[in-house]
Amino acid sequence: MKRLIEDLRAPEPIHQFLETNEEWVQTRARQLGVAAKYVTTQALLHLPYYSPEAIVATTPDVLLDINMKVVSLGELYSNTYSRLHDDTEMSLVTSEAKLKGRNLLTLHEEASVIPVRFDTVPDYLADEVNNRLHYIHSSRDDSVANYGLFIDNAETPYASVSFSRCKRGYQVDALNKTTHLNLEPEQVSSMTRAFTFNNAPKNSMSKLFHQSHYQIKQDFPDIRAIITALNPYTGFNGGIFTGASYTPYALSPMEYWYDANGYYVPRSKGINPQNTETPPIIWLARGIDIIAAKAIENLAIDKIGHITQDEYQKG
Repeated sequence: MKRLIEDLRAPEPIHQFLETNEEWVQTRARQLGVAAKYVTTQALLHLPYYSPEAIVATTPDVLLDINMKVVSLGELYSNTYSRLHDDTEMSLVTSEAKLKGRNLLTLHEEASVIPVRFDTVPDYLADEVNNRLHYIHSSRDDSVANYGLFIDNAETPYASVSFSRCKRGYQVDALNKTTHLNLEPEQVSSMTRAFTFNNAPKNSMSKLFHQSHYQIKQDFPDIRAIITALNPYTGFNGGIFTGASYTPYALSPMEYWYDANGYYVPRSKGINPQNTETPPIIWLARGIDIIAAKAIENLAIDKIGHITQDEYQKG
């Protein structure tokens, strides 16, 4: 999978832009009080709006426009992040802490042992996290479940995840084709958003995905599989998914769309399409029942499917 992810990184014009403007990334991150990865990710999302020629030329207009968008989004992010971070009780731990346990979770750091609870996240709080902190900056109005990890009695989860019913036929069709299962869309849940605060214990998301898997099984007994997308273009390496028993099953086109002001938005809300080609994304799955789990686990990386542009467009 490592080689597959490396092949789906940013195309050369965009890679060159980021390399040329590395100092800008670091400076803007310090000024906004955010991680450099946040600035890089927002730049990656917005760069396809321009032509390859404009990106390669690194014209002042492109950098000025990208900078304006990063500052606008970054200020909202930073303000929300600071406020909610205080409510997570993350001041009690550092990234060196280890999250242990299976059903009962505890954080271990030196001599300290701090309880962690897996729980549902209120809709209003999940919406705020997904609208302000998740890199897409857009919650889903069709979410059916939001789960999180809470440190002790904290009001805000330090890691959270959201699920929706699967609505895209091509996602289920590709899964059926590669596994020889016969799943219906209503039997598949889509893990649509995941977020964790900086410096969280490294295995937090994998633990959260494991716990969510069992909770989905209880809350939605008709669900037979969970799917989710990994976008290496935006810098994700997939470790949290493979560590939570998710298996790649297909590559899919990924279109970047923008509103009237050139801000990145989900495809369903887009007005202006991208002008620079970008690599596909990876779809991964994990089975809920024994039959689906075995069929998905046995998929070989060189046997994953390829969703066509036509299939993607039909939804």
